[in-house]
Formats: sequence, structure tokens, C-alpha cells
Amino acid sequence: MNDSTMDPKANRRDIAGMAYALAFAVLGGLALYYTDDMSTLGAVFPQTIASALIIFSLAYITQNLVSPGSVHPVSGEGSWIRRGLLIAVMLVWVLTLNWLGFIAAGVLGFIGMILVGNYDAWSLRRVLIYALVSALIIGGFYTLFAVVLNVPLPPPRWL
Repeated sequence: MNDSTMDPKANRRDIAGMAYALAFAVLGGLALYYTDDMSTLGAVFPQTIASALIIFSLAYITQNLVSPGSVHPVSGEGSWIRRGLLIAVMLVWVLTLNWLGFIAAGVLGFIGMILVGNYDAWSLRRVLIYALVSALIIGGFYTLFAVVLNVPLPPPRWL
């Protein structure tokens, strides 16, 4: 028995998801359009993000049209408390970014998100993997923003 006979949603397209993806593609196009008024250096970051937004949105729509049912959006499942805590952690991260600086706020934000999002039992191996992956992601974003895209990141004010 294949998945399509067991799951009634297996061959259905995600119409709402495609509508959102189309809206995000249009938003990305508008962002690209409005970067014409920016300086060459100032337009690099918005053009990069807008291009990625368009590409991923169109890829989602294409995947949904070519292979309906391959994307199963989950709705209503999960912990609302964890979702609320994740939003709270992200708000605290944003509000402390200027005071703590990008790297320190990023580390504390990651620690908060990991504590909220981890469902599995803690082990030394898991902590080391989380620390390594977090350091790579934070370092990668710092390099992307500060070096590649030349986005000025806030230094820590408390030093």
C-alpha cells in the first residue's frame, strides 16, 4: 500500500502555501524594484535576500505543481507554549542586539532557542553538537553580513 492510499492529503496541492509563496515572490520583486534608488553597496543585501526569496518561493510553487502532495504542511500540531517562548526569545534577541553586539546576542539567542526547541534528552554529545553547529551558523552569518555583504553589525556597547 503506498502513501497516497493511506493519506487523503497525499495527492492534494497546498493552495494556501502556493498563494503565500506567490505573495512572497511578488514582495521580493518589489524589493528588487526599489533597490534601484539605493547605492550600489547599499543594494547588495536587499537584492541578495529578495533574489533568494523569489527563487525559494518559485521553487515551492514548482514543487507543489509538479509533485502534488510532496509537501505536507503541518498545522495545529506542536506546543503553543514553545511557539510563544520562541517568539519571546527572538524578541529579546532583537532588543538586546544593539547593546550586546551581534555575536554575544547571537550566542544567547541560540542558547535560548535550543533550550526552548530541544525535545530530546540532553547528553554531552548533543551539547557539543549544538555548540559546534551554533558556532558555525553564527560565524557564517557574521561572515556573510560583515564581510561578504558589508552590512555594519552592531558592536557590543558594554565593552
